[in-house]
Amino acid sequence: MIVRGISRQINEQAVLDQVLSGGPISRATLAQVLGLSKPTINSIVKDLHGLGIVRVEGQTNGHVGRTAALYCVNDQVGCVMGIDVGGTKLNAVVANLLGVVLAEVLEPTATGSANELIAQIIRIRLDLAKKAGIPPTDIRVVTIGMPGIIDPEMRLITHAPNLPLQEASDFVARLELALPGTSIQAFNDVNLAAIGERWRGLGQRMSDFAFLSIGTGVGLGLVINGELCEGFRGQAGEVGWLPVGGDPFDEANRKHGALEERISGPAMTRRLNDLISQGLQTSLTVNDVPTDIFAAAALGDQVADQLVDDAARNIALAIAAICAVVGPELVVLGGGIGSNEYLVERVRRYVPAVTPLSLRVEPSALGARAALMGALSAALREGRSKMLAWAE
Repeated sequence: MIVRGISRQINEQAVLDQVLSGGPISRATLAQVLGLSKPTINSIVKDLHGLGIVRVEGQTNGHVGRTAALYCVNDQVGCVMGIDVGGTKLNAVVANLLGVVLAEVLEPTATGSANELIAQIIRIRLDLAKKAGIPPTDIRVVTIGMPGIIDPEMRLITHAPNLPLQEASDFVARLELALPGTSIQAFNDVNLAAIGERWRGLGQRMSDFAFLSIGTGVGLGLVINGELCEGFRGQAGEVGWLPVGGDPFDEANRKHGALEERISGPAMTRRLNDLISQGLQTSLTVNDVPTDIFAAAALGDQVADQLVDDAARNIALAIAAICAVVGPELVVLGGGIGSNEYLVERVRRYVPAVTPLSLRVEPSALGARAALMGALSAALREGRSKMLAWAE
């Protein structure tokens, strides 16, 4: 075991971060970029190489004089797993610490009980490890996105009506007991979607933007000054309870919120059935879903267009409220409803009518994979910060 002081550990992590972001890289370049002495860099790189954390990846060329070894992170040190747990589907990936996806799975979410969901995650971890050709113990970090309020300090999950967690707010702790030695993280799924958009989507070079997700539920992920804003006990972004779209004092709106009860996928389907029951003429049926509504609206169906227009108006009101408080440069619309191009275009028409603030409204560049990419990004960040500990 290498005994290191605090200063040494900080320098080692700085070297690792630079190799991850700028590798393959030479020791001379590391010294220049980090402002550390060459002897210090040589000593750190030697130790990291001896621990198997970095490896040689070629030599410099095209320069006069001696060549120099180029170092990159050893992608065999460990792997991470990102999971997007939705009310109906579960999507998971395993990647190495360079962010290369090794295996992926998509299947229905186990919604019978919290124990069933834990068992599903454990099984998927084994399945993905087998597909990736690695031992399950190589998956050192598991990051999960879930639709609910997740306290980032206590790691308790509340207000997750679309998952079987009513009596399992300690879901994260239970999963940790089932997977000893694995670092478990849990985030609100829309917060992870914002992280994903920041990592590989429209928010890559933006310090302030909002990700408004509209699907089975409604939620908001906020990036302010380049960092995710989770709020007190993880309560930021629960815009489903904005007093927009319906009577917030109506007991029927207390479980999901007035806005969610107006613009979510299930809400659109219920309103379609109500209009059909009133005898309005439409090409749609009671078995149709929101994608059918958008398609019918694009073809000129008046009932479908009424539903889309109502959703667009209420989404525009929600955007105006969000922008009045946090003033983002960009609002990304995601989720199965929110990312629909036909709806986005309608929302763009209404936004200037309800707010004078300058902003852009765009559909998510990552679509249904935004939360999954956010889970992977958060898992990589956690894994990369623990590489030194793993190697000891």
